[in-house]
Amino acid sequence: MSELETNEIVIWLELSELETNGIVIWLELDELETNGIVIWLELDELETNGIVIWLELDELETNGIVIWLELGELETNGVVIWLELSELETNGVVIWLELDELETNGVVIWLELGELETNGVVILVL
Repeated sequence: MSELETNEIVIWLELSELETNGIVIWLELDELETNGIVIWLELDELETNGIVIWLELDELETNGIVIWLELGELETNGVVIWLELSELETNGVVIWLELDELETNGVVIWLELGELETNGVVILVL
């Protein structure tokens, strides 16, 4: 985390009951200048190989952003999760990405939000 200039930031990174190889977790928060940001990344009961989680928040200048990424009960190979939020200049943005009880191979989730300049945006992926 670099160049943080903000209040009430909560970072929650929980890795529970990991029984796997080759897992890469990448969480980068860069140049945050905002209030009330909550980042929630939870990986629970992973029993898989080659999982890559990439969460990058870059140049955030906003209030009340909530990022919720939950991966629950994954039993799969080759899953790639890519969530990138770049150059956000907005209020009241909610990103909700939940993958629950996945039992599959070669699943790719790609969610990219670039150069958002809006209010009240809700992204819901279940």
